[in-house]
Amino acid sequence: MMKRRLIYVAVLLSFASVALGGEEPRGLIWKAVRGEAEVFLAGSVHILDSGSPGLPPSYLRAADDAAVIFFETDMQAAQSPDVQRNLRRMASFPPDTRLSSHIDKALVRRLQDHIRGSGITLDTLQPYRPWFVALTLTIQSFRDHGMNPEQGVDMQLLERARDRDVDIRFFETAVEQFRLFADMSDDLSEAFLAKTLEDIEQFDDLVGGMLDLWRAGDAETLHAYMLEQFDGYEDVYRTWVIDRNHAWLPAILNAAEESRSVLVVAGAAHHTGPEGLPALLTAEGYTVERIPYP
Repeated sequence: MMKRRLIYVAVLLSFASVALGGEEPRGLIWKAVRGEAEVFLAGSVHILDSGSPGLPPSYLRAADDAAVIFFETDMQAAQSPDVQRNLRRMASFPPDTRLSSHIDKALVRRLQDHIRGSGITLDTLQPYRPWFVALTLTIQSFRDHGMNPEQGVDMQLLERARDRDVDIRFFETAVEQFRLFADMSDDLSEAFLAKTLEDIEQFDDLVGGMLDLWRAGDAETLHAYMLEQFDGYEDVYRTWVIDRNHAWLPAILNAAEESRSVLVVAGAAHHTGPEGLPALLTAEGYTVERIPYP
């Protein structure tokens, strides 16, 4: 079923983590070469806890050598008032519509049970669509577990890039990313909320399982794991992962030809399988190899 995947997408299409302990992660990173053009592809974990060890050395070397670094989106820019107004508009029902009138009564009761004692009230959630309520609850769950998006792989690399004279680019705006949720059908949006409530109850096992695969650098098992979670929701997987990979590819190719050295930082799921970014660059004539740890 899709439920483990839902925790994943709730942090904008990447993995979240439990504490990593003292072991340095291997991560997932590839090097693609065609002529003088060189592209590094780094699988990201968007949320880590403050006690996590540093990034894999291969990630740091790639970030320091790149002339252009791509990230999925600029979440700092997403805090602007104009963007926030757009996101709120996408997330909200019309003024005369309430969440409880759009979802099954049993789901309303489950939601009330979940938020009881949390400081979140049903009245607070009533103006919003189910997918946005699911995101809100997931973010709260991450915070409850001590997770911090400022500690994620991409945020660490973004801060490192901003300390250098490097060309930073973004594949998507925050509004474009949120449209992945806003374009859900009503049935899928409700299912998303229902499964998120289940997932939160299994937070450590679900998030920890995905993180372990990233930490070990196990791309093949990670891809199989993701397909399992999307069983029955293949169209969602295509929209959220595969179609975006294809949409990003021209920008990557153009930057590599112009700047010679490019780093792409995106969620780990974007790098696995026959339509992952390494495979797409291989089809474009690049020689692609995994970079060994460390």
